[in-house]
Parts: sequence; structure tokens; C-alpha cells
Amino acid sequence: MRIIARYLPRKCRRVITVCVVASLAAFILSLYTGIQEKQLNTRQFLVKVNDPFGSRHKRTCTLQQYLKHEATSNNKATQVSRTDYEGNSQCFIGGYNHADIQMEDIWDRINLGYPDFVVTVTGWLDTIQVKSWTAKPLHVIVMPHSHQDPGWLETLDSYFSMSTQPTLDLMIEKLTANPTWSFIWTEVGLLQMWWIKATNKQKSLFKSLVQRGQLELVYGSWIMTDESVAHYGAMLDQLTEGQLWLKDNLNVTVENSWAIDPFGHSSTMPYLLGQSGIQNMVIQRVHYAVKRHFAQQKDFEFIWRQNWDDTGTTDIFCHMMPFMLYGIPYSCGPNRHVCCKFDFHQKQCFHGKKHTDVLHVTNDNVAELANELWEQLQMKSELFRSNVLLLPHGDDFRYKTTEEWDEQFENLQTIFNYINDKPEMQMKIEFGTLKDYFKHLHKSSGRHKADDYPVLSGDFFPYTDRSDQYWSGFYSTRPHFKFMVRQLQQFLRSAEILFTFCMSYLNVNTNMWDLYSKLETVRRTLALSQHHDAITGTSKRHVMNDYSDRVRSALRDIFQVNKQSITNILGDKSQNNIVVQLTEDYPKDGYFPSKLVCSLNTPINLVVWNDVGQPRHDLIHIVVDTPYVKVTDRLKQPIKYQISPVWDTSQRSVETKNYLLSIEVDVGAFSLSTFTVCAETSVGTSGSNVKFAALFNVINSKDKSLPLDIGHFRMNQLPSSSITVSNSYLTALFKTCDGMLYSVMYKDHGETYKADTHFVTYTTGRHMQPFRDKSGAYTFIPDGVAKDFSEKPDVIITKGELFTEIRAIYKDIVHVSRIYNISGSLGHIIHVENFVNINNQRWNNTELAMRVETSLNSNDYFYSDSNGFQLHRRKTRSRMSLQGNIYPMTSSAVLEDNTSRFTLLTSESHGVASLVTGWLEVILDRRLLQDDWRGLNQGVTDNKLTKSSFYLTFQKKINGYKEELSKNKYMRVDTFRTSHLADILNSPLKVYSTSVIDTIPDDRKNGQFLPTLPCGWHILNIRMLPVHSKHKEALVTIHRRGLDCSFLDKIMACSGKGSLEWSDFGLQLLTVSEMSLTGVSEISNHPISNIIDIKPMEIKTYKIAFR
Repeated sequence: MRIIARYLPRKCRRVITVCVVASLAAFILSLYTGIQEKQLNTRQFLVKVNDPFGSRHKRTCTLQQYLKHEATSNNKATQVSRTDYEGNSQCFIGGYNHADIQMEDIWDRINLGYPDFVVTVTGWLDTIQVKSWTAKPLHVIVMPHSHQDPGWLETLDSYFSMSTQPTLDLMIEKLTANPTWSFIWTEVGLLQMWWIKATNKQKSLFKSLVQRGQLELVYGSWIMTDESVAHYGAMLDQLTEGQLWLKDNLNVTVENSWAIDPFGHSSTMPYLLGQSGIQNMVIQRVHYAVKRHFAQQKDFEFIWRQNWDDTGTTDIFCHMMPFMLYGIPYSCGPNRHVCCKFDFHQKQCFHGKKHTDVLHVTNDNVAELANELWEQLQMKSELFRSNVLLLPHGDDFRYKTTEEWDEQFENLQTIFNYINDKPEMQMKIEFGTLKDYFKHLHKSSGRHKADDYPVLSGDFFPYTDRSDQYWSGFYSTRPHFKFMVRQLQQFLRSAEILFTFCMSYLNVNTNMWDLYSKLETVRRTLALSQHHDAITGTSKRHVMNDYSDRVRSALRDIFQVNKQSITNILGDKSQNNIVVQLTEDYPKDGYFPSKLVCSLNTPINLVVWNDVGQPRHDLIHIVVDTPYVKVTDRLKQPIKYQISPVWDTSQRSVETKNYLLSIEVDVGAFSLSTFTVCAETSVGTSGSNVKFAALFNVINSKDKSLPLDIGHFRMNQLPSSSITVSNSYLTALFKTCDGMLYSVMYKDHGETYKADTHFVTYTTGRHMQPFRDKSGAYTFIPDGVAKDFSEKPDVIITKGELFTEIRAIYKDIVHVSRIYNISGSLGHIIHVENFVNINNQRWNNTELAMRVETSLNSNDYFYSDSNGFQLHRRKTRSRMSLQGNIYPMTSSAVLEDNTSRFTLLTSESHGVASLVTGWLEVILDRRLLQDDWRGLNQGVTDNKLTKSSFYLTFQKKINGYKEELSKNKYMRVDTFRTSHLADILNSPLKVYSTSVIDTIPDDRKNGQFLPTLPCGWHILNIRMLPVHSKHKEALVTIHRRGLDCSFLDKIMACSGKGSLEWSDFGLQLLTVSEMSLTGVSEISNHPISNIIDIKPMEIKTYKIAFR
């Protein structure tokens, strides 16, 4: 080395010396880090863990000892065997379906490679190539279409006037004049807007085109819904709104679905479509590696079956478009540089970096173009099992000018004529619709032959169109809007049930039909918000503001519908003398509801509405103007309550003039219950009985500051290294360094579970690779693993008779953990709320996540819900990069080992992952400065104060049930407890107030409108229909959830019946008919005495007519 060094310049020698020293230092540091990690693993983890991305690291805020708590002598551990639950007809774990393609297994087999260091003019590569092909006879259906977003870069109204209206106007004109031309239309919401403005002649021509088959209305949804972060209840609502509109106005029943732009495809959607009467579906956005694998196997057409279906009753035929996008260059075959030529209106082809001119078919070039098209179609046919091919021809907002209609159709027709006149080409090519394509396809192969098409189960998440740039970021983009939409969904459902009850059972008509139009508007606003660029948060800022204004207005409207319905129920039929007031409302610019102050100058009645099918033992919360209160039930008996401070909107400071009154209540299923609250006149005799919560400020033990008075509350100092909170069911341990949960001990079985909760952050754009792309509204491309959020908060404890709350106040985050001291399901959870506002520069290109590190040995697996409908197994795979292991979570995520289950329930959608054995983390919010090259041309910097709400609970498995779970390893279902808790979280009790001077009839003070449902049965909606006959009608949609009985759940108060009859409802029913899921088609009539036959996991809709 010395000899070599002599001949090197001095500067080079210095550089080499520095590099060698740095390498040695890095090597020593890596050894030290490895030793530290080994020590950390030994100290903090009881099982071998999988950490494929190196996410584990030494943390500064943790308890040094993993504490074990023993159950007290009064709460001995309970040993429960499977015999205690044997024969329970409400239990369902899931059958085993014999799918040829199980998507959860496909990920381990497919090649995920994406070509590196290849530069293209568009930046994207064609990953599907056909290297050889054999000429064969083909029948090609060319299907013109125009994808119309009801908001993205422009607002709904702008897009309607700029694109939708001229497209539909021209469609009527051109198709009527050219009987061989055809078209499809998808978005019913936009069609309805056009229908209002259309002339009678246009409407008549439109109907004629539909009847002749030139125009097909596909999908039938109000909008093309997102399938990742939308809840299945809202997905079904918007599908129902669209299909009923088509039936009522055009007498159309949709047969085929067309969903080409959602960012990944859910397994819930094919179930909803199939049960709605749709026979065939088309999807598009699927991981490029999956498409490449399907191309090799010719699996682009398959029968989609639910994971829990072992009989094939949920089967629906699916066509997956094979290439990257749905535009014209990606439709005719694998070579987009050829297919781009067949867009005869917009420049799509390139020569170098420049667009080339649009071609026009002439006698001189028709042969060349026809042969190029013929060759691409032959190559495309190699990807399918049939000789019938679909060639979509369209893109976003196409066919909106006369010139485009003429140029596209006339040039294509010239090529068709050339090909059809050449017998040697053996090809028939013509314009057609989806119905035409599937008719010829099934005729050629025989519909749903098992040996013709494979059976597939699972979903198509995550999605990426390029390398490791996974579209997993939008699961958490603009969470304030996602939260608000879910609020609208649950308030609308509540209003639908109340409204129907008023109109039918009580026969109340006062002001109600005037409210129906308002209810209809709210339905359509909720439907609009499910659009794949709305609830996803992936539209431009001004468009998101427009969406938010619409949802906020709808929330205020639905509050009024609920209020008026309650008024009519409480009041006498002859006169409405009850004045009902709201106890919460949406502020004009807010994104979550705020409590209104209830003045106790005069006593008030609280009217509590439970809109779910199980009795509730719960807490209600109102804000009052005095802490000295008396609370009684309808029998004048005192009930428990608690007075706590009211935190302001920012959740950082206490209001001194108002007080939070929390009341323990019991409310029956589908019931109204009333409670009376009055002010005590003096502190005197009652002052000593005021249920003030105690406040504690957790401080360093060396801090000797004096207690602080805040109004009627005294803030005491609490020097402590840990915080322990107990109720009758559990003991929770919290860390004082961050005020967050560390462990939970359950007293009934004595198990202690680690649940170390903390915040972490991901960054993007700070990586040393300058050419690396960054996260944007759609994509999640982190610099590396997450880092601990090291800021130290102020920790304040509110301790009362009904609940104890630990509040960690950071600079931009407030984290609240609540333990309820009441019986029932709520006593078994940790309720976590986060109030996050990262609208400042310190969060630029940063994403905030909440991580829960448990002690469960979950290996590489966890379960996330599909739209709140079912739980899919997910495997953490290092080969898919960190961002490829983020999945959408609409309602819940689950970790499970051989003995226990951890469930995280949420009231809004997030991205979720389990990057290390026993861990779950959810992305709470993200602030991004740049676009991610997916067309938005904007970052995400309009962050708002956002609320997120979670329930955390652990459950112990019952002895003898372990082997049952292996029947279907690809899915899980809720337990009795988590099913009930999901209802509590997503359908909280609704509270209204009236003056006690108002006379409420005794039969209305505590009325139950519908029966208590069996466990797992859930009324998804009761939707009043417009009056078309002398009888009032409504659609009742019931979901019978699957329930896992392998967990201890003796706290449930479900109906003992495992079935339900229409006579149980107590409604004045005239007729009952089973319908398709959206209520469009009748399946069969049901005698009112019949048992309602719904298998576990299934959803059914019935039309009921009232006497």
C-alpha cells in the first residue's frame, strides 16, 4: 500500500485516508448498534420478531421494565371452554372456498421487477409485452366512452358546464343520426344534472337510444366510487341512489359495471354489484406486476368470488383491462406507440420528445393503419382465452366537441370497413357496448364455465403503476375530509330511520314531505363525496374546498331533518308543541362537530336516540353553563354523572364558563329515552355531592410548583414515573414521558398485553438520492423507516367517577386516552383521540403516524378491513418495499396469535401497516410540498385541525377453538365485542334537548320502534321511497355480520334469538318483498310471518309497504 500511495497525489491520499477512517467508524458504529439492538430485543420482546425494513430502534420514551400485573383476588382468571359456545347459530368463522387464484398468495410468487435506468418520453414503461402471436379469427367490439369526473382539477359545476353537458348533448345528436355508432355512460349524478336541463325532445331521444341498445348505461352508480377508503354502507347508498334514479326515470336495470379509475379494487365492490343484479364488471387500475403475471397465465378474465363463499353464490364475471391506463394509446394492444395513432382528435404519439400530428385516414394510408390495428389486436388476443375482444376508445372528458365525434367515428369506421372487407384478415370489428361484448363473449365460451375461466378471491391492493411508487399515500391524504364524510354517513343513516318511522308507523305528515327533498339532497351529497377523487383527498385545493362546503351544508341540513323527526315523534299528532334543540352542530368552517351550550336557567329534557339494533350502556356528553346539576331518568330516579372541564376547539385550554356534563345512560335498541337535567339552586346541600372530576398535571418529581385553580377545578401536581388507571375490567399503564399507553392487563383472565403507543414520522425528499421521486397526494415514497417523534408534551389527567382521561398536549398534536368506568363493552377498551394540526412549515414533507407496539406474536401477518365489510389477511413483505405494505383501513385492523387478538377500531379511514411482528401503525396526516406526477400538479399543504378516534381492545381465545381458525386463513370476522364496539364508535348516541315545560306523551318518552336484533344483525339502512302509489314504501337493508365465537365475550346483551321474523318488527306492514340489493328488481314476495333468511356475511334488501 505504501508503494502505491507514493505515486498518488497528496490530495488523493488525504481523501483515501478520510474514506478509510469513515468506513472504520461506520463499521464500529454498526457493531455497536447491533449489540444495542440485540439488548433491546432481549429486554423488550418476548418472541422472535420479523423486522424486514429495520423499523425497530432504541427509543428515549419507554418504561424500562415490562410490568406484569396479576388479577386481583376478586377477579380470578376465567377459564372458558368451547362447550360454553357450542351450537351457537350466531357464530361464523368462514368456509373455505376453492379459488384458483388467491391474491394473498399471488404476491409471493409474482415478479415485482420494474426496469431501471430506462428513459421514456412519458416516464412510464410498458410492462406487458407480447413477443409472439398466432393469427386467429377475432370478433372485436370497439366501445367509445368518456370518463367524467364530478370534480378533480375543476369543481363539479365547472366540469358539468365544460364537458358533461356538451358531451351528452352531442351524444344524442350523433347517435341518433348514425345508427351504427354506440356509446356508454357511467356517472348517474352528472346525467341527473343534465336531465334537469334537457328538453323533452332530448329526453325522448335519449330513451330511444337506450331502448335500441346504441347507448348503454353501465355501473348505475351516482359516481364512480373509490374502493379503498369508502365505507361499504356509503358505497351501497350511492349505488342505490344511482340505480333507483335510472329505474324511476328511464326504466333501466343495469347489467354491466365499468370502474376504470379507482386506485385499486376492493373485493367488497363485486359483492355489492353482484347482489344488485349486475352480471359482469370491468376494472382497470391493478399493480403492474399482477397484470404482467395475469398476462402470462391469460387470467385477465375471471370469476370473482368472496373469500368466505364456499358455494359460489357470490360469483361475478370480471374483465380486467390489461394495459397500464384506460386511454386510447393503452387500448388496442401492447404497443402504445402504435395504438396512439388511433386517436384521431388529440395528439398522443411522439417523435422524440415532440408530439406528432394527428392522422386522418385516407385511401393512401388506410391499408397501413388497418394492418397495424389488426396486428395489435392479434397480439392483445394472446392475453385472453376467447376470440372476442373489447377495445375501449376514450379517455377523460372526451367526445365533447362535434369535431371529435366526427373525427373519431368516421376514421374508425373507414378502418373497420377495410378490415371487414378483407376475408384473409378473419376479423369482424364493429362499434358496440359492454352488453354487446359480454353477450358475444359468453355466447362463444359458455357463461361462467369453470374450465374456461379461473375463480379468483381477494382484492387488488396495493396499487402501483411504476416501480415502488405505491399509491398508498392517499389512504391518509386530507383526513379532515374523510372524517367529515363518515360523520355525514352516520347522521344520514340515523335520519333515514327516524324519517321512515315518522312517515309510516306514526303516520306523521307535518312538514315531513317538505323535508324529503332535503333528505334526497343529502343522500346525493354523500354519494358525491364517495367519488374516487373526493374521499381520497386527491383533487385540487379549491375542488376539495367545494366538496367540503357541500358536505358541511349537508350536515347542517341532516341535523335539521333529525331535529324535525324527533319533534314529530315526541309531539302529539294533532299539534307539534315540542321545541327540540340540538346539543351539537357543525361550525361554518369546522371539520368536526362542536358542542352547543345547554342553558340550565330552566330544566331541560335530554332526548337520547339509539339508532342501532343492540341496547346501549353508554355515556352521553353535553355542555352546560353550571356545574351544579341534578340528573334523573324518566322515573325521577337519580343517575350517575360527572362534571369535567370543557376544552376549547384546539383542545389545549379549558373554558372557565362552561362545563362538560357526562351522564351514564341505558338506551334500548332503536329507542328514544328521556332524562331530565336541572340546575341546583345553591352549593349548600348539594354542593358536596357535585361530581367534579379531579385534574392532575404530571410533572418531574423535582418540580415543586403549587396547585393551580381553573374555574371550579384545581390542577394538582402529580410527580410520577408512570400512570396507572383501572376499572372493573382492566388496568392500563401509561408513560409519563409522552402521556401515552404502555400496557393493558385484563382482570378476567389475568393477561397483560404490551400496547406501547407513540408517534413516529416519515419524511420524503430528504434522501441523498437527488433523482428519487417524492411522496404526493397519491403516492407514499418515504426516505426510509420512521423516526420517533421526540417532542415532550404536557400531560394532564382528568379523573372522575365515569371516566379517566390522560391528555398529552404537544405543540401541534393533542393525544387523549380515555378509560371508561362503566359496565359493558366500553369498559374493555382504551379510547384514543388525536387532534392534529400540521399546517406549518416544520411539517413540510412529513407524515405523522401513530404506532402501537404489542406483545402478540403475529409473525408476518395482520388483518385489515375491506370497506368495513370484511377482514382480509395481509402479509408484510420486504420485497414490496415499506410503502407497498401500507393498506387501507376503513373501520378496523387486527393482530392475532395463537392465544390472543388485538383490534384497533377507527371512526374514519387511514393507511395501516404492521411493519414488525406485533406492531400496528396508522398514518394520521401528511403535508407534502410537491406533486407526484399523477396529474394533480399540486402538493398537499391545506392541512386542517383534524380529529381521529380509535378503540383499542385485546381479547383472549377460548380453549379448543384454535383449530377452527385454520379453515379460512385468508380472512377473519369480528367478535361479539368488536362488532358491538364498531357500532358504538360509528353510530354514537344522538342527544337532543327540550324544555321540561313541553308535555311529552308517556308512550313517547321511552319508545322502542324496532326490536333488539340478534347478535351480528345490523340494519344498514331504512330508506323511505317517494310515493308512487297509495301505500308508503321503504327499503330495509340488513347485513348479517359473521361473528367469531372463539373469543370470550360474555358481556354482550344480544337477543337470544338466532333468527328474525318480520312480525318481530311491530310495524304496520302490508307487504314484504325481497329485492336486489339496490331495491331495483323484485326477487320474491315474503309472507309477513316468514323468518328473514340471511346467511352470515350476506346483505339483503327488502321492500316493505305500510298499511
